[in-house]
Amino acid sequence: MPLVLSKLPIGIRGLFIAILLAALMSTLDAMINVTSSVIVNDFLKRYFTKNFNQRQLVRLGQAASVLVLFLAFIFSLSFKDIISAWETMIFVIVTMILVPSTMRWHWWRFSAKAFVWSMGLSATLIILQKIVFPQWGAARTLSVDIAASFLLTVMLGFFFKPTNKETLVQFYSRIRPFGFWRPVRLEAVQRGLVPEKDRMPTMDALNGLLTAGFQLSLALIPFYGLFRIWGQAAAWTAAALVLAVLLYFTWYKNLPAKDEL
Repeated sequence: MPLVLSKLPIGIRGLFIAILLAALMSTLDAMINVTSSVIVNDFLKRYFTKNFNQRQLVRLGQAASVLVLFLAFIFSLSFKDIISAWETMIFVIVTMILVPSTMRWHWWRFSAKAFVWSMGLSATLIILQKIVFPQWGAARTLSVDIAASFLLTVMLGFFFKPTNKETLVQFYSRIRPFGFWRPVRLEAVQRGLVPEKDRMPTMDALNGLLTAGFQLSLALIPFYGLFRIWGQAAAWTAAALVLAVLLYFTWYKNLPAKDEL
């Protein structure tokens, strides 16, 4: 990568580096906001600071952000190179966050307790794997960690009691997510909160796949353009246009009217 960048004009090189830095900073900002929100709203506010006002909670969130950054800096000192740091970050995001977060939206039994415990135990699995099997390659490590986290997450979903049915029905009737929601969906249908033959969950699953491809194409267009690989840039531009048209009919045209919101 450095060799390729050195061959680019200074202006394009600077633009490319600025895009990379913006992407990294936006990711970092999002992770800090999510972490401080979880610490304050899901932990402190629920168990220790129930009587705090909004201003005090904001201050706690700011303190949590600083603390998280400090701990991350201390943890970063243990890495010897950027590759190991990058791999660990990917493993943590994909294994510790992605699997439980996916279950949280697409499985009716997966409660808040199961979510918290699955994240904590998945992180423990990652650490143990790094200690016991440090010689594993990235592909093998990621595959084993995801499989182990998935099995652990499913087990915890059955171990902990699900959220009460009333809350689940109200949530499903508003969001109507796709996945394993049959008992809750049938109850919502029986109450007349959702149509019996509801197409929205299926369309959301389809639009999720189309959107992922659309976002990938938008990311690759400037990438190939900056490196002057015009054939690939044109191909991904065409792909983005096709996906945009599909999303117009499958997503935009199916948005609820203003009076339905």
